[in-house]
Amino acid sequence: MKGIFRRVDWIVAFLLAAGCILAGILFKLSVQDCGIVSIQDLSDIEKGMVTVTGIWTGKEGDGGITRDSFGSGADLYGVDTAPVIVVASSTGKLRQTEGSLGQEIYIEEVIRGCDFVECGDTGYLYQYFGFQEVDGSIQYGNPLNLMKPGEQYLVFMEESPLNVYQKEAAYILASDFFGYVKIGGQETVTLEERMAVYDFSALGTYEFFSVSEDTTKVLNAIKKELLDRYGVF
Repeated sequence: MKGIFRRVDWIVAFLLAAGCILAGILFKLSVQDCGIVSIQDLSDIEKGMVTVTGIWTGKEGDGGITRDSFGSGADLYGVDTAPVIVVASSTGKLRQTEGSLGQEIYIEEVIRGCDFVECGDTGYLYQYFGFQEVDGSIQYGNPLNLMKPGEQYLVFMEESPLNVYQKEAAYILASDFFGYVKIGGQETVTLEERMAVYDFSALGTYEFFSVSEDTTKVLNAIKKELLDRYGVF
């Protein structure tokens, strides 16, 4: 009798394991259908593949968006107390996780945080609201655009607490809005407000997405202030 029960337990365990594997395969296939899994590099994003939904509208109360909307005082715009501040460039490699998106960066200069990172280090920099599947299509839901290979950025971040357990370094943005600021180049311009769809692949020169002229001016001014403050231009 014990042998029969053990055999039944083994069969049940096998069926549960098989069911979990099958569910995982089906989930992976469903993600592949919308194309998120295929996006492993910025160059993988083709025309019409991803639309942008994270856009500044300029509406925050009756006064609109101002510099004070992002904080002031000791922690300027939410980044001044970041434990790690570096100049880094992007390799273009991406890593999508549940609810976040990682960009591989190469650290070129350390402004703050020499105890945590050093020049030449690479790792994935994670931010929230990356790519997501909505009704069978891919949307990018962050008003801060992804970094472009070949460009330098002032990056405000902290080490992931998981780094002590893994070989590959990971970092977390200190701010969703000013976690990284492009060094040099022209100011970002305002999007045309009446466009029905914003194609991600056509917005490579935009550092952030805004349909409000006033908000665009504020964001450009804050970026310049941060670059001036840390001596990178």
